[in-house]
Amino acid sequence: MSETTRENAGIARRFWAAASQGNPDPVLEFDPNVVWRTYGQGPHAREISGLDAVLHYLESFGASAEALRLELVDIFSSEAGAIIQYRVIANRGPKDLETQAFLRLAIEDGIVFQAEVVPFDQAKSAAFWRLQ
Repeated sequence: MSETTRENAGIARRFWAAASQGNPDPVLEFDPNVVWRTYGQGPHAREISGLDAVLHYLESFGASAEALRLELVDIFSSEAGAIIQYRVIANRGPKDLETQAFLRLAIEDGIVFQAEVVPFDQAKSAAFWRLQ
């Protein structure tokens, strides 16, 4: 495993550990012009540019559920970045969701310049997050 691959895994682990505790410190490793894409068919699927907009999006995402728990499954890393596999457990009124997703972090010179979230079951996720 190369040094860059190890460093990228460390960036992903620090981001996950801090973000799962509501700590914004790992954003120091994010480019101010970072691009965040969430794929799927639900109301959260979109592209956001800029660190402030991404932080606002993540905060509003967390607030859109009555209960939301994200559990780390695994982290995969390479020279190009890292992939975080995680479990989503959420509740909104009578709706419950348990699924998994990937978060891909594209990293260059120790800085995350792009992030992409891909839910495993996009239809299930979309149905849960829709307002109706």
